[in-house]
Formats: sequence, C-alpha cells, structure tokens
Amino acid sequence: MSLALTNFTTALAGQLDRVVKVADKAPDAAKAATVLEFIDSMIQGDGKPTLAATTVLDEAQKLVDQKLTSNDHAKLKITIQEHLNQRRQTHVTGSKHSLPAQLAKKIGPMKAVLGVLEGHASKASKSFDDEDTPIDAKKDKLKQAQNFFFHGLGQIGKEVASSGGDEKTKSALRAELIDGLAKTTAQTYGKETTLSLVSNIQDSLAPVEIYTRQAQSNYKLPVFDLENNAERKTKVEAFNAGENNLTADQKNQVLSVADKILKGEDAKLEYHSLSEDQKAYMEHLRQASEKLSSSSASIEGLISKLGEKLPDLLMPAIIGAIVGYLMGGMELVAGAGAVFVSFLGSSGSLEAGAEEKLLPPPILQFTNIPKATAEPNLATAA
Repeated sequence: MSLALTNFTTALAGQLDRVVKVADKAPDAAKAATVLEFIDSMIQGDGKPTLAATTVLDEAQKLVDQKLTSNDHAKLKITIQEHLNQRRQTHVTGSKHSLPAQLAKKIGPMKAVLGVLEGHASKASKSFDDEDTPIDAKKDKLKQAQNFFFHGLGQIGKEVASSGGDEKTKSALRAELIDGLAKTTAQTYGKETTLSLVSNIQDSLAPVEIYTRQAQSNYKLPVFDLENNAERKTKVEAFNAGENNLTADQKNQVLSVADKILKGEDAKLEYHSLSEDQKAYMEHLRQASEKLSSSSASIEGLISKLGEKLPDLLMPAIIGAIVGYLMGGMELVAGAGAVFVSFLGSSGSLEAGAEEKLLPPPILQFTNIPKATAEPNLATAA
C-alpha cells in the first residue's frame, strides 16, 4: 500500500470513529457531510490528486462497511452510501466518457505529426556516432531529442493559438511549423535517434488508443493468463517498463487483432496465431488501458488544472507518458513527461541547466525552413 493511500485510510478511519461517537441528536446528514467533505478533498486534491478517484471511493466504501456496523448507524451508512454512489457517477463514470472522447479527437493529428517526423528521419543522414555510441549514451541522446521535439510542439501550440486568422490559416501555419520542427529534429539528432523517437512516441500512444476504443466498445481484450507462468509475467513486465523489442509489423498485427476484438468480430484464430511476445504486448496494452481508465478522473483533474497551457496536440502523448509512469516504466521527466512537468510549473525537475540546451530555436525560425514537397494534412482527427 502506498504512503498516500495509507495516510488516507488512516485519516478516514479516524473521521468515521469520531462521527459515530457524536451525540445521537446530530443529524445524519451533518455527520455524512463531515466524512464526504474529507473524501472530496482527497479526490480533488486542490487540482493535484495523488490517488485515483476509484481508489479513494473503493477504500472509503470498505471503511464505511467496517466501521458502521451497528443498527444505530444504519441510516448514516445509507446516507453516506448514496453520496458515495453520486460521487462515483460524477468523478469516475463521467470521466470514463469524457476523457476518451477528448483523446480520440487528438490521436489522429498526433499520428500525422509522427508521419511528418518519420518522413524527415528517413531522409536524414546517420550521425557519425550512431553505430558506435554506447547504449547509455544513445538513451541520453534520445531523451534530449524527446525534450527538444515535445517542447517544440508546445511552442507551436502556443504560437498557433495566439495567431490571427481563421481555422484554415491556423492549420496551414501549424503544418508549416511542424514540418520545420520535424526537419530540424532529424538534422540535429540523426536518422537512428529520430526513428527511435518516432517508435517511442508510438509505443506511448498505443495504450491511449486502445483505451479510447475500449471505452466505445462492449467487448474486452482477452486476459493473457500469467498465473504460475514466470516467463509470461517477465515479458509483460518488460513491456510495462517501456522495453519493446517487437518490430513495427509485429506490433501492428497485435493492434489489428485488438481492433477486431473490440469491434466484436471473431478473431480467435488471429489471436491464437500471435506469438507469446505479441500476446504479452496485448496484455500490456490491456493493463495500461485499465490503469488509464481507473485514473481517468485524476488525469482529467490535471488537464483541467493545466487549462490553456496544455496544447491540444500534445495531450495524447503526455497522457501516454503518464500511463507509462503509472505502469512503473518510463520516467515522468522524460519526453512528453518533461513538458507535462514544466506546464505544471515544476520544470526544476529537469536536469540543472538542461532547459536552455534542450529547447528548440525561437519559434519564428521554423517558418523560414523550406516545406516538404507534400504538405501533410494535420487538421484531420481520427
């Protein structure tokens, strides 16, 4: 049990103990209000919730069942129960519908951006150190590329939002700036690192996309049986930690089978034809989707707090970084997480002196870089 959860359950148990000792003449509504005010403060967390709403409400229900056992407290228990159900509807069920809808509209444009970045990466030269660079140095270089690219997207979002003109004019400006950023990223970090960046972002988007589709489906992905199978557990844990050695074709095959299942199509043969590694990858996507679903209220609270400071284009990638962090994998300060932290006003979490080194050149410099021959369509949502 986490420290935050331990502190919550201890405090709530104390609240309930005090409430049941209040004189009988105190109205049940007043007693319930005292308890629910504390529960609400934990869910909302002044815009920085540390526990998912589902966790708070589930633990509260357990404690209410344990503490309010006397017939003398039956009415109080019913009153609190009714309010807990209302909060579950408000904080959990509502978020499970609104957050997927928000993300679904933005995944398509983010994929289009990755297409532009991959196109420039395929044309870029290999860095002189690409082949001989030690693994740790490659990871550091990828982290720098992540910060550079995501901060660049953040700047583009602000530039486009503050520009004049209609939506068509803004879309054209966005496309031009993104093309320039993608070209600069590929030229700065080289072919191998930039392609790794594309793959890394795609990996963080996959659970988010499964989550949005799962929310619209009456079907569920199959559970990969991990019980008493250490090898399978190890494979899934590796994916949860951000280690993904499947090829693009192998991952696309998994996503294709998952899409059929969530559409209600018979995909038993296709699923059984997947390798053990591919089934472990689907299990990783299923677990990450569930984690995102159970944390949706908290994540929506964070998005709401960020407000206009969070560019729409970055939302799915930042949520992907948060999911990776929740699964115990990616560091929250890497890539999209670095942008997320800096938007929250805590950029001190970045390495000392790193911001100036990692930020792209001023946004207006991108407008002078020649466009790609085929202008990408970035305005179409998924």
